[in-house]
Amino acid sequence: KIAHTRISMEKCLDEIEQIWLQSGSKNFLCGEEISVADILAACELEQPGMAGYNVRDRSPILKDYLDRVKQALNPHYDEAHAVVYKVTNKFKGEVPKSAYEGSAKL
Repeated sequence: KIAHTRISMEKCLDEIEQIWLQSGSKNFLCGEEISVADILAACELEQPGMAGYNVRDRSPILKDYLDRVKQALNPHYDEAHAVVYKVTNKFKGEVPKSAYEGSAKL
């Protein structure tokens, strides 16, 4: 199931790169100015890092995009992602074994 989810996520990441960012030729999702769409997208793109999947490492286009969003929004960007950063640093991208306890019930 995790492999299927990862494939699905990577397909979505490819679509963001190719369609919304036009293979890196657009600075932001809806054009050359930051929008609410970028704020929401950046929040979603940061979260897989808590489980050890950093989208910045996968794609220079997404890395540059997230860097632009962060630069445009800081210091608020870092403040909003403080919990994500804290969890990522605490678990070093490894999902704690306790997260799997009871997963057979799902």
